[in-house]
Amino acid sequence: KSNGAGVMISAFQSREFGFGMELTADEMKNINEKRKNDVEYFDKVAAKDVLETTKKKDLTESPFVRKLWYGSNNEGYWTGNHMIVQLEDCMDCLTVLFGETYDFVFLFDHSSGHVRKEADHFGSIREEEAEE
Repeated sequence: KSNGAGVMISAFQSREFGFGMELTADEMKNINEKRKNDVEYFDKVAAKDVLETTKKKDLTESPFVRKLWYGSNNEGYWTGNHMIVQLEDCMDCLTVLFGETYDFVFLFDHSSGHVRKEADHFGSIREEEAEE
């Protein structure tokens, strides 16, 4: 880590669609129509932390690749809450585009989400030792 500027990229990749997923203007319009009906994020704590609101706004670009200019003087740092909001945005897209065609399974490397857990969750022994 350094004091210089940096960008963190969080992206989804799949066997069927490759790296990220480009969305057409028509697809984006349909996705945003669905988001008007599903007004709030499921994980309100994550949405409030990242977006400062629980309300879903129109997507202006594909959520399958997100960039964050990190650092205390920029956009802050990527957290597990960012990952949750990105996943919910991607699920909105996939639901509109494919309906029940696929069963979606997501695997995460946990590089940013490893400290994200429910309040009553017991962490691994290594996590608990690190907290002491």
